[in-house]
Amino acid sequence: MSEHTEQKALFEWASVHKHKKLFERRLFAIPNQGGGGKTPRERLNHKIRGAKMAKEGLKAGTADIFFAYPQLFVGDDFYAGLFIELKDYGKYLGKDQKAFIIEMREAGYMAFGVRGWERAAELIGLYIDDIGTLKPLNESDNLYYGGSKRL
Repeated sequence: MSEHTEQKALFEWASVHKHKKLFERRLFAIPNQGGGGKTPRERLNHKIRGAKMAKEGLKAGTADIFFAYPQLFVGDDFYAGLFIELKDYGKYLGKDQKAFIIEMREAGYMAFGVRGWERAAELIGLYIDDIGTLKPLNESDNLYYGGSKRL
């Protein structure tokens, strides 16, 4: 599956999930520049679109998905939301993506890279229902949630 297909599958899952009302406005994609294209014309359109998006505020490394659902953990720990960088299997976080995840964690968010929509769905479910499981992972040096293999 491509990253596009993985992300599409995640939002299809969200549209039929028991929390679909919660996801309707709070779980959303953050548009990124996307692929470069195969033909010279596609590459030119990619550069033009990228330049326009940069003027509109596109930042390198920004995560693909945000779940705007603040969570209060036992004690004083508060997470303002969840950022997810969704990768296809076999793909890795880039330097800017790693920096983004670290910076968002330091700013009070949970943030992870995941491979595959299934892992992203699992991560969102834990964020809602069992945030205690994620807290130590969010504080670790590991920037990924879950393994690199399919469930």
